[in-house]
Amino acid sequence: MNNHVTKVVLVSANLGGFDPPSQHCRQDLSEGVQFSVYTYTDANFPPRVNSLTPRMQARIPKCFAWDMAGTRGADFYIWVDASYAMQHPTSGSWFLSRCHGQTDMALFLHPHRNTIAEEAAYIAERLTQCDPYITSRYSGEDLTGQLAAIPYGYLDTTLYASTAFIYRNTTSVQAMLTEWWVHISRFHSVDQLALPYLVHKHGLNVLRLSENIYRFPYLTRIRPSERSKRAS
Repeated sequence: MNNHVTKVVLVSANLGGFDPPSQHCRQDLSEGVQFSVYTYTDANFPPRVNSLTPRMQARIPKCFAWDMAGTRGADFYIWVDASYAMQHPTSGSWFLSRCHGQTDMALFLHPHRNTIAEEAAYIAERLTQCDPYITSRYSGEDLTGQLAAIPYGYLDTTLYASTAFIYRNTTSVQAMLTEWWVHISRFHSVDQLALPYLVHKHGLNVLRLSENIYRFPYLTRIRPSERSKRAS
């Protein structure tokens, strides 16, 4: 008899009081799946005020949940930005079903831009226009260095939205996530700039999800958009 329990952890990081507390609803999963939720907060992941902004510190559990005391030891991890919540009872099973067989990760294709170059051009243009959302977060980041770190010859045909994703806890995925942190901390905190290249470099089997992550029944946005706040 196979008594193996598949452990799945939903991970978020709500640091610095940017978002209201996430209210993930109870998930209906098949027998043999143990599902838990762990949110890193200022209480259980104290602010590193002398070295990291809250936004940058949140990238640590995004990349290293598999190696952190609160979340270590799962078979699968689902990352969800703290601005979103699972408020549908089958959200967890939907994500888990996308990471079956030999799939290492399931990543959403970016709904607005298609390549790393397009994303970089968008950021550069917004900085030039002094867009308050972009400049308050990404002014001073090394966009040129990030692009230079992606080798000539890499076929730039894909951009992922990194708001939410699922991955299998393997050494290959761990190696990719570790190098992802290197790029984020070394070059640019817009982590989706490096992600397509890195999953390619590490040879991961990625399921590309075509659903629009920003208009998606299995995730609910809980933080008002910058546009709606400016209009109010």
